[in-house]
Amino acid sequence: MKLRWAISVLVALAMALPGSAGAVTFGADLSVAPNSDLTCQQNPGAPFLSSGADTCTWWTTGRINDTSQGHVVPYGGGTITQARVRVGPVTGPMQFVVLRSLRHPQSLADPACCFPVGASGVFTPAPNGVTTVPMNVPVRHDTDPASGINNYDHIALSVLAPGVPIPAFYTGDQSLSAPVGGGFYPAYVPGTERTTGLFGVVGFQTLINADLDPTAPGAGTPTGPTDLVGLGKRATVRGGRALVPLTCNSPQTCAGLLRLLRRGAGASASAAKGRRGKPVYGKARFKVPSGKRKVVKVKLTGAGKRLMRKRKRARVLAAVKIGKQKTTRALTLRR
Repeated sequence: MKLRWAISVLVALAMALPGSAGAVTFGADLSVAPNSDLTCQQNPGAPFLSSGADTCTWWTTGRINDTSQGHVVPYGGGTITQARVRVGPVTGPMQFVVLRSLRHPQSLADPACCFPVGASGVFTPAPNGVTTVPMNVPVRHDTDPASGINNYDHIALSVLAPGVPIPAFYTGDQSLSAPVGGGFYPAYVPGTERTTGLFGVVGFQTLINADLDPTAPGAGTPTGPTDLVGLGKRATVRGGRALVPLTCNSPQTCAGLLRLLRRGAGASASAAKGRRGKPVYGKARFKVPSGKRKVVKVKLTGAGKRLMRKRKRARVLAAVKIGKQKTTRALTLRR
């Protein structure tokens, strides 16, 4: 069985769990002490080999038959108010980070991961014990009504120095009932999207947990990416075409229509229908693989060419349609 398939199964199980009515603690049982001396410099699949990195980010999704110690936020979301980590005798700088993934309901396909949600400050935990770090990060775990996409956040721990053991308990179990997790080499940088350097690991329980308040201000408020695509802020115009960067946030291939429209109230709807006085400056069909970024070449119309003929920059509205979902963003065209 593929590791990513196992992770998708665990997420599907977590999605089925009801949210708690009160504040809850989710994640690892910290009465268990770390027993692994694995560092970020070692390959988790073959510890005698180098990982090629000095830092890393780890989390545990759970077990096939028990997701109670997983780091996916309980269904319903809320606000993470604090997080904890248990370390051994050797310690160093660390940071809690919260990431978002997207997937289709009932799908076992690989989720689209990972998008920024929030982070704690950098801290160094006290040796041989549990360290609690305050946080105030609104988180989400629900289904977006507009797109039908499941949004789920999870908390992870970054180890930010070489030679520092990853706080984890190694079960020695490689069966289907073993804890399954993942992470990044090198460590995730807060505030950025990340799709490269993702790994999966079996048999390790990352020793972190967190408190979730589902009634705190901002609980259940959609944050972070809910659109199927992400659009860049600027596009270069060359040879009668606008080069528009587009990122697919969907767990499936993004295929649709991109139009460049005149900005202003009602411009989107009117231009999409080609009404007089609301010109379409350019349009192109696109197909971008899940989690990938692609530059879409949008052929300019006569109106678009006239717009750019006498100026170096112009502000337009980029409108993307994928199925029934529409996304619009302001975009600067420049020669």
